[in-house]
Amino acid sequence: MENKINFNGYFLTRSENKALKYIYKNGKIDKNDISKNMQKTLLDYNLIEFNTQNNLRKSDGSPIYDGTISTTDLYIRYRKYLRTTFFERKLPVIISLLALLIAILSAYFTYLQVK
Repeated sequence: MENKINFNGYFLTRSENKALKYIYKNGKIDKNDISKNMQKTLLDYNLIEFNTQNNLRKSDGSPIYDGTISTTDLYIRYRKYLRTTFFERKLPVIISLLALLIAILSAYFTYLQVK
């Protein structure tokens, strides 16, 4: 059974979303490219991670970080969630507004023809 994550509690600012897209697009970025506060927020949501140097460890066994950040697999699922919620919530509203606009224009042009 697939683990489902509830993204309803994820409240990201526009700048955080832009930073995530930038990181995703570039694969990995230098950790200094985004602010510490933004890093903390995105790390708390587990949407980014610090990259480590392969097979290198400190004497205490902890990984050695290479100073770059990349997005996690959870971010890919978050993107899919955002896309799905757009279609589920906003697309019906857009279609309804278009139908209303067509109806109004149709009535207006019918009125002009009768006149």
